[in-house]
Amino acid sequence: MASITQEIEVLKANLTDSKLKRKHIVHIENLAKTVNEVPSRTQTQKEIEAVGSQMDELDRITQLASHRLQLRQKQFHLLLHSIDSLQRTIWEEDTTPPPKPSSPQQQQQPPPLPHTQAEAGEADDTGAPEATQMQTETTVPPAAIRDKGKERADTAQQLRTNNTNNNHHHY
Repeated sequence: MASITQEIEVLKANLTDSKLKRKHIVHIENLAKTVNEVPSRTQTQKEIEAVGSQMDELDRITQLASHRLQLRQKQFHLLLHSIDSLQRTIWEEDTTPPPKPSSPQQQQQPPPLPHTQAEAGEADDTGAPEATQMQTETTVPPAAIRDKGKERADTAQQLRTNNTNNNHHHY
C-alpha cells in the first residue's frame, strides 16, 4: 500500500506539472498569435521612415505656404497703403476747385493742377494770388464729390480695419 500511495503522490505531482506546462503552452501560443498579427520590425521601420519623409515634405510645404502668406500680407498692406495715399490725393484734388477760366480758350483746356501748396498760392497775370480767387469761389465741393470722397475714405478705413483684424489671427 505504501507503494501505491507513493505512486499516487508521484502521479499527482506529474499531473500538476502537466497542468502547469499546458497552461504555459497556451500562454505561449496566445503570445505567438499576437506577435504574428503585428508586422515585422523591418516592415515597421520602413513605415516609420515613409511617414517621417511625408512629415518632412509637409513641413516644407507648410513653410512655403507660410512664406507665401507673409508675402501676400505685405503686398496687401502695400496695396492698402497705396489706395489710401491715392484717395488722399484725389480728395485733396476734389476739395480744391480749379479757378474759373477767363477766356473761351481756357475753357476748352483744363488748367494744370498745382503740384505744391506754394504753386497753388502763386500770383496769376493780374498779380492777384490764385488763392484769393479761390477764396471768393465756393470752397466746399459739390455734394456728389463730397459723398464719393466720403465713400472712398469709409471703404479705405474698412479695408484697413479688416486687414488689422486679420493680421491678429495666426493659424
